[in-house]
Amino acid sequence: MLWSQLKTPDPAIREICDKVLSQVNQDTRKNYMSLMPLVYREEQLSGGKNYKILVNGSNDYFVITVLAPTPNTAMVTDYMDPMAKCFD
Repeated sequence: MLWSQLKTPDPAIREICDKVLSQVNQDTRKNYMSLMPLVYREEQLSGGKNYKILVNGSNDYFVITVLAPTPNTAMVTDYMDPMAKCFD
């Protein structure tokens, strides 16, 4: 599968960030009030979509990889430094 070009976040991407906020807080041991998506890429899978989303969480910038098997579920599967080559 191929990743899309960079895209501007829409309300659906903001909703995904809201859904994974508690997982991000638990995994990072931080207490972000929100995750602001800045740009993203998506990859269509046979069972849903993967997203790589550059987020701002209280002035911490990082990339989350999110698996969304259905429109109502989302789970972070990876965290990356924003300088990683995932947006090249």
